[in-house]
Amino acid sequence: MILIMAWRNIWRNKTRSLLVMFSIVIGLWAGLFAMAFVKGLYEQNIKDTIKNYLSHYQVHHPQFAMDKDINKSFIIQKNAVTTLRNDLRVKEISPRFITDAMMASPVNAVGISAIGIIPLMEDSVTRIYQRIIEGSHLEAMKPNGVLIGEKNAK
Repeated sequence: MILIMAWRNIWRNKTRSLLVMFSIVIGLWAGLFAMAFVKGLYEQNIKDTIKNYLSHYQVHHPQFAMDKDINKSFIIQKNAVTTLRNDLRVKEISPRFITDAMMASPVNAVGISAIGIIPLMEDSVTRIYQRIIEGSHLEAMKPNGVLIGEKNAK
């Protein structure tokens, strides 16, 4: 009996009931859309970070990530590179040297992350060279080349 009375009460004012139902449907759809959109952005951000910066696997001193101390950097020997290249599980390898640095201009100074690479080896791991808008790519024959982002250039 209570269910019958409740059902009749819902439809007593059809405009109000339809408006509430429509609002609930729109709210649920908007929430699901927002969650899917944010999840897609998050997953794409992870893929871009792996593709353009981190790569899939890194080898470094266990305490390096805490303070990026130059004394805790890991120097890869040539035989280690050869061993990793011969491992069938490893597709590509690129040694890097990462440290915190400071970039200064006459007006400002900012902290940056400086990454030393071997250009030919890095091109097989990341696709940074495809994102160069102005200037030229680092060349192995020209020592001490520098590649900086647009924000740092300005």
